[in-house]
Amino acid sequence: MEKRQLKFKSIFLCILVIAFSILVILFIRPEKVSADGEITVVNIKGVQNIYANGNPIVLVAGASNQTYTRIYIDTNKNEIMDNNETYYNLGLSGSADDGYNIAGFKIFGGGKSSSVSGNTNVTINGGTVTSLFGDVASSGSVSGDVNITINGGTIKTVVNGCGVGSVGGNTNITIN
Repeated sequence: MEKRQLKFKSIFLCILVIAFSILVILFIRPEKVSADGEITVVNIKGVQNIYANGNPIVLVAGASNQTYTRIYIDTNKNEIMDNNETYYNLGLSGSADDGYNIAGFKIFGGGKSSSVSGNTNVTINGGTVTSLFGDVASSGSVSGDVNITINGGTIKTVVNGCGVGSVGGNTNITIN
């Protein structure tokens, strides 16, 4: 009988370890370290941040509300939405096509706390955001250039090419 209880406890413990491992995989995602097609939205102590994670992004005005913002990954970095590029679903209230009310958000060309291999490119053609940063949000670096282009839209408080992290190349801010 004691052998049977020991076997049951071992099986139960294995199931528990597997279940915990699955939860960790699903809910604890590591920070992106290079452009891989992902944009992340993170709430840090009530402040909403959007991280491009090194992906070249373009912000444009919403389809029906000009203060709303749509974001797409500009894969060929020509600042024009091509047939193979679509608006990114941020998982917020609103839609990728009509736009999101992200007027209170900070936009980062890099990641939350990791380094970006290569350049960051952020272009704003329309929409409204609180602030725009070309680099990372905290510790980390951008190994290449930081490029910010402002063709339109509204940035409420600050534009910063390199605020917290370090940049291996140049910091370029163009206002048209």
